[in-house]
Amino acid sequence: MSAGLMNADYDRLRQIEFHPYVYKDVLPTLELQKQHGIVTESYGGLSPIFRFKGGPLDPVLESIAKRLSAEMGKPFSEAQVLSLWQREKGVVIVTCVALEAVTCDLSSLGTWVDESV
Repeated sequence: MSAGLMNADYDRLRQIEFHPYVYKDVLPTLELQKQHGIVTESYGGLSPIFRFKGGPLDPVLESIAKRLSAEMGKPFSEAQVLSLWQREKGVVIVTCVALEAVTCDLSSLGTWVDESV
């Protein structure tokens, strides 16, 4: 992870740790930044599947990924589920995952996922 990107604060951009396990704690920050027109970028958005594997979110992510895979007719990963959740919350997705497969997996989100999902 680039230390230069951590907690970047450029006029209208702020990067914070953002994933379901910290959502309740960062909600006031998100609301404040939105009020002031500050764009929120995430880091650690994939932490539930890399840093906190085995947590209570695992079965939820697995279930959603299976459902979306069936609905879309294409494989849908837990990383994609988390990324869509971040996008739905209005947060710009930033990842520093070094695994090429995950990066390619995330890059396909904009090409075939319907906005209504």
